[in-house]
Amino acid sequence: VQLIAAGAVLMVSNLFAQTFTNYTAADGLLADNVNCVDVDASNTVWFGTQSGVSVFNGSIWVDHTTTTDPGLADNTIQAIYVASTGDVWVGTDFGASVYSGGSWTTYTTAEGLGNNQVKCITEDLTGDIWFGTNNGASEFDGVNWVSYGTAEGLPFGGVSAIIVHSTGNVWMGS
Repeated sequence: VQLIAAGAVLMVSNLFAQTFTNYTAADGLLADNVNCVDVDASNTVWFGTQSGVSVFNGSIWVDHTTTTDPGLADNTIQAIYVASTGDVWVGTDFGASVYSGGSWTTYTTAEGLGNNQVKCITEDLTGDIWFGTNNGASEFDGVNWVSYGTAEGLPFGGVSAIIVHSTGNVWMGS
């Protein structure tokens, strides 16, 4: 984009043409309703849909559902995040699942997740995975869970957005 200022007039000229490619269920996507998306280090795209996870490497689609992958918590994927380790985390209304080593493992309140309704997922500077849930936020270091809610100072129970600043501060939207 080139910005040119002339007096009180600002003109914007786009130097790069945009091309949009649409993918639907007819192309291999599990469902036309995509809730979330992330890209891994090899530029493979992970789509969280209403019917499971669709993975696209640019030419081949691979699907993950509770039928094909029993370790997946649910087919309605609300959040998806590719961690720095390459593991892929998904959030559902029935817990969080991680795809690692070719299989899915699910974590719920029984394992320490603060609430099973996961709305967002991110990673902090130390590699801990953070989950925004209907009841606050949970942090997972790979072994231990720590959950935060109104008792820990959150103004409302639900956390729908989390981002980690370069200083390490964890910002949450509720």
